[in-house]
Amino acid sequence: MWKVRERYGLATLLDVEIKTGRTHQIRVHLSSRGYGVIGDSVYGGSSKVHAVKEPQLKNALKKLNRQALHSAKLSFLHPQTGQRLIFFADMPSDMAELCRALRMFSGIKEEQVAKSWKDAWKK
Repeated sequence: MWKVRERYGLATLLDVEIKTGRTHQIRVHLSSRGYGVIGDSVYGGSSKVHAVKEPQLKNALKKLNRQALHSAKLSFLHPQTGQRLIFFADMPSDMAELCRALRMFSGIKEEQVAKSWKDAWKK
């Protein structure tokens, strides 16, 4: 299951919920639909983004130096108690910088940005 969080024109920030945790699951599914993950050289990163000449965006891409994937929420059942454990993690600074650069490149103002990652995943 996935939903669009922000659209940048050249790229889109998605919230993706996986069920099985299979290796490369997100990357394979997005690639099969023609949407590569930025920085993914195996399943096809976003060449449109990497072709951009805008200095701040190019700098943010260079700093990322990895796939633009982040696990904002991890949830599982404790093996002994059966209690559901839920962990949240803020977006890493390199990805946050890339999102800011993509927003600026796309003309999106910071005030238009949705609520925090943690709030988006609370259910």
